[in-house]
Amino acid sequence: YSIEYGVSQYSKDPLACGDSYSLFTMLSKQYFALSDGMGQGVKASEDSKLTLKILRQLISNGVSLKSAIQSVNALLKIKNRNDMFTTLDMIEVDLTNAKATFIKYGCCPTYILRNNEIIEIETKALPIGIVPTIELTVEKTRLIENDLLFMVTDGFNESFIELLEDSKMFFEEDHPQEIATFLMNRALESQIADDLSMIVLRVIKQR
Repeated sequence: YSIEYGVSQYSKDPLACGDSYSLFTMLSKQYFALSDGMGQGVKASEDSKLTLKILRQLISNGVSLKSAIQSVNALLKIKNRNDMFTTLDMIEVDLTNAKATFIKYGCCPTYILRNNEIIEIETKALPIGIVPTIELTVEKTRLIENDLLFMVTDGFNESFIELLEDSKMFFEEDHPQEIATFLMNRALESQIADDLSMIVLRVIKQR
């Protein structure tokens, strides 16, 4: 399998977006991650970038998911300025069999569009950097060819699933970047109170 992807962001602050994203591959696994720093602007951007930078380094060095997330949480807790915490939304896809692991701390649901039906992936967990230790909270599922996955930050709030329902009939052949751009433009037609970030993925089966 392979994964096509597209990314779209909107920043309320002219200097920096408080949301960050990271895309990388380790052996047969591909990782897609979003982090939303508290608030907006430069500080939120620095916090979310730090979260994803350390997580990527640890995983790339062969550290397990559980240990990597625990280490990032511990670092943020140590550095905590009473308000240094971030969300973490990550998908690990095994490209050999399309098995996906969803890791979600304080973030929005992930939506899978499959055969015109929307599947919601959600877990209940605090953002990282708040409590001294956290448990690895995951959901697992096997993806299938042509699945579309949508990862979003909380600037979209509950309106995203309505936007997806209204727009899903347009996505059959589009590249994920076109889909991400289209949905972002639709979202920006309304008044926006926070940064917006979106990663769109499509599962491709190799022939």
